[in-house]
Amino acid sequence: MIMEADNDGEGREFDVAKLTANAVARIDVWPLIATGQRMWMRLTGTNANGTAYINDIAPGDPVTQPLIDRGYQNRGITQAAMKNLKDGSTLTIECKTTFNKSTNESEAVAFDVRTYTIKALEDVRPDITRVEDSKGNEILPGATTVDTSIKLKGKGAKGQKVHIKDGTTVKGTADVDPQSGDWEFPLTGLSADTHSFTATAQYGSGVVSDPRIVVVTAPTAPTITRAEDSKGNEILPGATTTDTSITLKGKGAKGQKVLIKDGNTDKGTADVDPLSGDWVFPVAGLTVASHSFTATALYGSGAVSGPRIVGVGIIEDFSSYPPGRALRNAGEFMEGTKTKVTLNATLGAASSNHGVFMRTAPQILIGATYTRTSPNIIAYSLALKQGSAKSVLLNGKFVGWTTGNGHLKLEFRRNDVVVDSIVLYEGPFNNEIPMDRELSPVNGQAFDTLKFEQKGLTSQEHLTTLNLTKVTFKN
Repeated sequence: MIMEADNDGEGREFDVAKLTANAVARIDVWPLIATGQRMWMRLTGTNANGTAYINDIAPGDPVTQPLIDRGYQNRGITQAAMKNLKDGSTLTIECKTTFNKSTNESEAVAFDVRTYTIKALEDVRPDITRVEDSKGNEILPGATTVDTSIKLKGKGAKGQKVHIKDGTTVKGTADVDPQSGDWEFPLTGLSADTHSFTATAQYGSGVVSDPRIVVVTAPTAPTITRAEDSKGNEILPGATTTDTSITLKGKGAKGQKVLIKDGNTDKGTADVDPLSGDWVFPVAGLTVASHSFTATALYGSGAVSGPRIVGVGIIEDFSSYPPGRALRNAGEFMEGTKTKVTLNATLGAASSNHGVFMRTAPQILIGATYTRTSPNIIAYSLALKQGSAKSVLLNGKFVGWTTGNGHLKLEFRRNDVVVDSIVLYEGPFNNEIPMDRELSPVNGQAFDTLKFEQKGLTSQEHLTTLNLTKVTFKN
């Protein structure tokens, strides 16, 4: 008998897949046994490749007194040879002895033959080791994809089959490679849902793999829904901020990724939340310019969001200027952290109300011409302390009281050279003229200084003021 077979060798099945070491074939003593007799033990079966397996494990060995005293004789059988037997085949043990002590096998008396049925299949639990989308990219366990065609890959008992299920629905059968033990199974037409895939062994005890979760979601096109400054305040579409660090927020296909671009420049990748479909992306180190942000889907057809325009500029609200300061003589100046104001020239009979002033509560830059007797003019500049701009947004008003005409001219200057100029107002002047205007040189050139020329065109008493509450420099 083979001791590792069922029921300690007394059974009829020999599960070689369970072997962890060499097997033992045993022959018990027989009636009339005596020393000097000869014994034969032969195993015959079929290998996995269909060839015959024959192993003479006791080819005419002599019977010894220790064997008789022990009551049996063991012979080893290699584990490799047993595991190479064909599943479902038979393995027989034939034993003989020569009672006359002859060494001639033909004179031996045969005992009853014992036959085992070989069970060679390992009861390997199937495993789903990898899931790929249609491009071969791995879909991690529990992750989300917009692909409705995927491929499952896994392991199982060599040369066997596994049933693939999605929940309780059988999707088909995969063949396990007889050499590697690998299997793969393609799936198409998946619905937008949470799928739980398993592989069930079509062999052994029919063990089932752990489930592999794949979430299929709709390929929602990405959008940019909000831009915020570093304090969390919203930057409206097309608006300008002085913050060089902002946060973009948007929507996309759940569990996917979007590529954030500033114009044609890749800024990085944002992960879309698998539950909410939201994404968040911080952008730092922005230059003074108009930035056009987009989000490109790194899934599906690669849809691109509409652009979100964010201007990064220098906003001068004069809050850093010394309050109450007055410039009355040419060459005098005052400055804040971002810009510098200089009184360039003052002509005509002037008074203490004539010059450039920083009014408080709130801080407003005021350029004023005042006289009782003759036409008057002042020229003053507002210069960037660093960098340049290509457009400017003025917020304020031109206020006058005169029986004649008023005149207001703006020059764009770069390195003290005039780039362009524009007359902002000229005409009757006894009211308020709004100065909420965005202006730029017609040729698109950059500038670093705004120079204002302000006149009251009358010899009678008059007053003109340009009140600037905010100046935004843009690129």
